[in-house]
Amino acid sequence: MGNKKGQVFPFMILVAVILIVAIAATMYLGEAAFLRIRLANIGDSALINAASSFCRGFNQMRIIHKQLLLNHMKFQIELLIKGAYANKLVALEDIIVGHLLWWEAQYNLYKQAQQSANDMPKDLRISIYETALGGGLIDEPKIFEPDEYRLDAHGRVEWLDYASYSARPVHYVEVLRQFKRQNKDTWYNMNRLTYSFNKKDKQKVASMPGEISASGPLPNYEAYLDAEVSGLPNYVRAANQWMVLIYFYHLQIPVPPGDLILPGFFPDPWAWIRSIDTDSQNFSLTLRKQDPFRILPFSTRQTNTLLLEHRNRVKIRGNIWLGYDYVLEEP
Repeated sequence: MGNKKGQVFPFMILVAVILIVAIAATMYLGEAAFLRIRLANIGDSALINAASSFCRGFNQMRIIHKQLLLNHMKFQIELLIKGAYANKLVALEDIIVGHLLWWEAQYNLYKQAQQSANDMPKDLRISIYETALGGGLIDEPKIFEPDEYRLDAHGRVEWLDYASYSARPVHYVEVLRQFKRQNKDTWYNMNRLTYSFNKKDKQKVASMPGEISASGPLPNYEAYLDAEVSGLPNYVRAANQWMVLIYFYHLQIPVPPGDLILPGFFPDPWAWIRSIDTDSQNFSLTLRKQDPFRILPFSTRQTNTLLLEHRNRVKIRGNIWLGYDYVLEEP
């Protein structure tokens, strides 16, 4: 009769191996699912934050629109009252001077709205890129610079300058700053920005640093984060509404009836903002992230590449009279 314990032992080893492999596989799959959630959260937040700021700019111009309209109505009423019921003491030149001063105030308000409109497309693009590429999805290791470490005769690290290492910004931040300086007035107008990098610091103190590109992922890198925008507006304009101000003035003549009340007219080019014109009210952001990924648990070799993508789309709604908001749409 054989040893029953000896017959059960191989089976228990097999069960243990299967359980360990299953647990490890679950861990790797969970890591991929977590990365997908992070990608979606950052992509959504980038577009939501940008759309919120964009609508805030529209609604600020709506406030100016209301002020222009109220000023127009107020001055129109004052002109009518002063001209018709001021016991004939209101001179024509006083009306003209008052109108010119009011005219300048109206123009300055409209100019403020137009300046805000001119900055909105640029601010929208910068907001999307800075949030999407803000570093939350870039897990590039912060490596030591050559002057921050020393190796011994066997190539092993014998000294590290942690003080300088900790005070220095991560490589990605430096690359993005340099990219902005080199492309000062054009970087935010690019429809695609990609940061390519290596996730693992194989040599512990030195590796090929990441690079940013406007033409897609760069070769010889194992990971990248790609942000691509489409449909972003190129301009926003506040269209002004022309109106006419009516007033009355007294004219004395030497013959009967001797006193006349005559109408006068002044143009008002900035009575209110008729509409806000833009070439696009629907725009989208696509985030792609590639990471090295191990399918086989406990393997030190990269056996696959994990490529994730998340695309979202937003629509701006409203008008100058009712206000503006946004809604996320199905991509």
